Amino acid sequence: MYRITKTFFLLVFGVFAVQTQAQEPSTNVFDAEAYISDLNAVAEIWMQGELTISDVSVIAEVGCGTVRKILADDLLLNTALWLERVGYPETDVVQETAIEDFVAFEIEEFRKAGATEAAIGIVEQALFERATMPLEAPFIDEDLLTESDVETRFCEARILGGTGPNAPAGEAELFLATAATDVIVGVTTITIDVLISTGSGGLAAGVMAVISGGAGWDLMKKGLGG
Repeated sequence: MYRITKTFFLLVFGVFAVQTQAQEPSTNVFDAEAYISDLNAVAEIWMQGELTISDVSVIAEVGCGTVRKILADDLLLNTALWLERVGYPETDVVQETAIEDFVAFEIEEFRKAGATEAAIGIVEQALFERATMPLEAPFIDEDLLTESDVETRFCEARILGGTGPNAPAGEAELFLATAATDVIVGVTTITIDVLISTGSGGLAAGVMAVISGGAGWDLMKKGLGG
């Protein structure tokens, strides 16, 4: 009886240990440098003025690469695991966080990560105008990336420049460019904030980073059409 019980305990404990280990996020997939590079490239195009069809095709191409990296790294799953591990702040903490403080925090961190001034302008506008700080822990939908078919939309839009490349971008093209930019800004926000919260930023920085990570997902979700 003792041997059976001991064996059963070891089996159950072993399975539990494996499951617990499997639930740890892989922080090495949060490659802020790569996403900052994508953001800087897109920002330079936006800052040139009125977008052309060719400009949108380039933004879509960058967005295509961003989405493929997110998929390859299983980033959404790891983001969900990260939020589960660090815990999302209480509602009253989020409510007491001013949007100005949140954006100022992010801008400083984006600068540290290598964002250009053009990229900072894009980040500030996106966060102020389109991002929301979730009051409760957001649900990271790991399937949204594939269900939204955003990879196909962004990657196929790379050929837009082949037809009237210098013509001004229309409403549909601008919507696509904004969606790609929101995904890039959102995922970059998440990756930067994960690195802050798992580093030595201190408790206050960690709390702000988790809130900011939630806002990054909210913006990314808007870009995905979710």
